[in-house]
This record gives sequence, structure tokens and C-alpha cells, in this order.
Amino acid sequence: EDKTTYELSALSRLMEAVWVKGDLNAVDQVEPLALRFKEACKAESKKTGRTCVMEFDSLVATARVHEGRERFQEAAKEVRALLALLKKNETLVRENLQDCTDCLREASFELFILEPEGGEKELIKAVAAELAKLREWGA
Repeated sequence: EDKTTYELSALSRLMEAVWVKGDLNAVDQVEPLALRFKEACKAESKKTGRTCVMEFDSLVATARVHEGRERFQEAAKEVRALLALLKKNETLVRENLQDCTDCLREASFELFILEPEGGEKELIKAVAAELAKLREWGA
């Protein structure tokens, strides 16, 4: 594995460990990691000329940080970017169907803006439709 792949993997694991630990200052600890993760994913995509599959996860990570900071509009923007990226990269999504499904499922479970009670109805429907499409592809 090259340095970028190692860095992306390490950042992903570090963020998850901090979220799972559940400290009150988890957002403070995760925010710089999430921003670096997103930046590194975009750089990897640019370098290879193909969307890095971890870029999907980076959008969920930054959405979680925005929610932790009570920036719900920014969190919704990240989810919309995730949906657009999934639609734009059908071949990549089909090649990594389980990872993409897991990423979208994680977003729907982890983000307040996607909760059935009180979430953004339009966004909830869009995520549900995308998940249904991915399940159909996996059938």
C-alpha cells in the first residue's frame, strides 16, 4: 500500500475510535481528522483520476462533525454531496457495492438530519431511495 492509502485507513480508524469512545469533546478531537480525511480523499481522487471510494465516508464524517457543531445546513450539504457523488460514480459504486451501502446506511443511522422524527424529510427520502437502488443492484 502507498502512503496515501495508509493515511486514509489510519484517519478512518482514528475517527471511529474517538466517536465510539464518546467523549464530550469528541467533535473537537475528530474535526481536524475529518477535515484531513476529506482533503486526503480528494487528493487521492485527483491523483488517480478516479473517485476514491473512501471519499464517500469522508462526506459522512464531515457531516457528523457539522452536526456536532450544530451546523445542520452544512451537514445536509455534505449528505447531498454524498448522494451526488454516488450517482456520478455508478461503476465505482457497483464495484464497491457493500462498502457504499454500508456508508449510506451508516449515514442514515448516525446523522440526526436523517432521523425519521425531526430529520429533513426530503433528504431522508433521497437517502432511502438511494439505499433501495443499491439493494436492488445487490439482489
